[in-house]
Amino acid sequence: MPYISLSHLPKYGLIILGNSGVGKSFLANILLGKEVFQHKFSSSSVTHETESYEVQLGETSFAVFNIPGLIEADQNRIDLNKQEIYKAFDQRPNSIIIYVFGNTNGRIRDEDFIAFNAINKAFPFNEDSLVIAINSLPKKRPENYEGEATVKFQQYLRMKLPNLCFLNQINEDNQSERERLREKLLHVTICCRPEYHVKQQEIKLNADEISELKEGVRKQQEAYERQKAQFQNQIDKAQQKYAQLEKDRQSDIADFEKKINSLNKNLLEANRQHYNEIASHQKEINSLSRKLRDRPNPAPINNHYYPPKPSTSKKKSVSVLFWCFKSDFFNPSSNAFQTLNAFRFPTFIWRIE
Repeated sequence: MPYISLSHLPKYGLIILGNSGVGKSFLANILLGKEVFQHKFSSSSVTHETESYEVQLGETSFAVFNIPGLIEADQNRIDLNKQEIYKAFDQRPNSIIIYVFGNTNGRIRDEDFIAFNAINKAFPFNEDSLVIAINSLPKKRPENYEGEATVKFQQYLRMKLPNLCFLNQINEDNQSERERLREKLLHVTICCRPEYHVKQQEIKLNADEISELKEGVRKQQEAYERQKAQFQNQIDKAQQKYAQLEKDRQSDIADFEKKINSLNKNLLEANRQHYNEIASHQKEINSLSRKLRDRPNPAPINNHYYPPKPSTSKKKSVSVLFWCFKSDFFNPSSNAFQTLNAFRFPTFIWRIE
């Protein structure tokens, strides 16, 4: 495949944010379809520096960013993480943002709301370019979980959040489950458009304030639970909307797979016809080769010189024979005789038609 330079293409970013342990690296690899970023559970798998991988999508160049989580126990580490976040927005301010939230048995972690609010104040997110991904959810969960989580996020973050994505926990070694997860994440991501993100302020977060901020999130959740009945109508509508979107997504995937299968069938048929044509041509070539090999030997060609046939023209031919009677031609010591003798031309006969 010829090398295609990405330098002339429009450049956008796909910036994946979230705290440590929510699965940013894993989801980045799922989107890319290959293992680019380290994500296995180990002491060295935590991302400490901004990583990126350049991909070409049609006529556009995208840099997929894997960024360290913001919240750490150590303030120095938090400050370093802030710089890594700045680095990604500096490199690709025109980006789609995927913010990944973790959960514990379906309950969203308090620190994820804290980190989201801190970054959102520094780089105000545009909802058209923002994907909220709740990752690694248990497959068995309440029937109205998506509707309730949607309303809860809207209340906490004070955003409409049209691109909210619920991702099930999967067996990482199961390729079929990986493909389904990739399809779901891509389906919501392609609904976004890149927007330009400008830093409005520094990311303000101190380690000694995290406990207090968590307490504020817990109080907010308790208040929501007390007023949950008031939101039941919104929850039901959100659940119905999610169910319809999921149904449409499955339908789109089925249509896409149908088109792929049709194209594959046409390709196989074209290959079969091409193979049959090649076999037919080869059969003709073999037949001609046998005929050429089995034909009788041709008669030998007579290479003797045949003089031209005499002219049948009524025009009278006059032949003049010129003999040189001058004594110099017959004098062996003359120059003329020596010249003729050297070229072995004892006589000249000219035929004039």
